[in-house]
This record gives sequence, structure tokens and C-alpha cells, in this order.
Amino acid sequence: MYQLLIPIRPIGPLLPGLKPDRPVGRYWPEDSTCEEWLDQQPPKSVIYVAFGSFTVFDPQQFQEFALGLEIMGRRFLWVVRPDLTEKVGLRLCKDAEGIVTRGEIKAKVEVLLGNKEVVRRALELKEIATNGIAEGGSSFDNFNEFVESMKNL
Repeated sequence: MYQLLIPIRPIGPLLPGLKPDRPVGRYWPEDSTCEEWLDQQPPKSVIYVAFGSFTVFDPQQFQEFALGLEIMGRRFLWVVRPDLTEKVGLRLCKDAEGIVTRGEIKAKVEVLLGNKEVVRRALELKEIATNGIAEGGSSFDNFNEFVESMKNL
């Protein structure tokens, strides 16, 4: 068996709300117009839509998602990168042609938003993450232990 010199510990998030002036790593530059628009909306009134980075949408599927969001009649902020890709955590059913229709999108979003347990759990996870970076939180403590381990090498 191998023994690690430094124990492995989970750390993160570390910097809540940090907004660098320039992109960090391989991120796309920020578009502050989204933030300005979002600041003008009532609290908890905007649906955030993002699809990760694994499978590329074809144009027809992209259009169906856009139309599905539009016919909901709700405010939404959709993260669309130039190389738009997909990784969805909500199971969406495709029609006979293999397309997730606008109606399916509308129905699933309405179900999700109407599920008080999902909303409650999201708020609970937000609080857990926030507490983790506060003094005495798990990420805070693990980061300090990591720094001390590095000093002692």
C-alpha cells in the first residue's frame, strides 16, 4: 500500500461571488448585460437554463428548446455558448423523430418548478455550500488543513 504525504480533502467553493475582470482558465468572457437584466427581475422569477459540455445540439433540437422556453411565458436566462453542447439532468422524452419538442420542454419545466421539494432541496444545498466556505465550515477547515500540510513538507 502507498501512503499519501498529504491527506486528500474536498475543498470548494472557496470564493463566493468572485467576479474576475478577465476570464480565468478556459472560460468564455463574461457578458454583463445578463447580470444587468437579471438585477431588474423580481427575486426567484427567472429560470436558469444551462446544458453543460458533452453532446452538440443539432439546429432543429436547438430551435425546439428555444421555442419550448418561449411558450412557457416565464422569464429565463439561457446560457448559450458558441459551441452549445448538452448534458441534461432532467430526463426529457424525444418524439418519433428523436426531437425533444417544445411542449415536452414546457411540461417538464412546469413540473420541476411546481415541485416544492425540488425548490426546498436546491435552497438547502445552497445553504450547505455557503456554510462550507464560512469560518468553521468543511471547505474552510479542509483548505486550512491543506495549507498547514504543505507548510510541514
